[in-house]
Amino acid sequence: MGHVSYRCVEDVFIPTDHQTCSQYDSTALTRTLNYRVMGDIWNVNVFRRLLAAQVKLEHAKNLHPLVPVIQCSSFVSGPSGSVFNGEVVGMMVLVSEGYDIAVHVTLLREFMKIVL
Repeated sequence: MGHVSYRCVEDVFIPTDHQTCSQYDSTALTRTLNYRVMGDIWNVNVFRRLLAAQVKLEHAKNLHPLVPVIQCSSFVSGPSGSVFNGEVVGMMVLVSEGYDIAVHVTLLREFMKIVL
């Protein structure tokens, strides 16, 4: 149980280039998008702070900054499973800055097209 802190929309952009969050300078405070992207959560500032604290970032170094995500909060059991809004809208993938982050279902659909 919990709630979506930043709304989920159907018309998201699926990135196809090779950017990474480690070089992404977030503009979340100066622009208003219809949805959150991974670079709003993981970006060059976060990487600098964590590297200074000598935190290993192997798992996060290849994250694409424009991957559409759903920002959630107040989940009782932590990040696992799916986010529902009458239907599946995302899959929980990480916890960051006190929020649970789900990958948007649109990205999951594109991934399944490639895998299948």
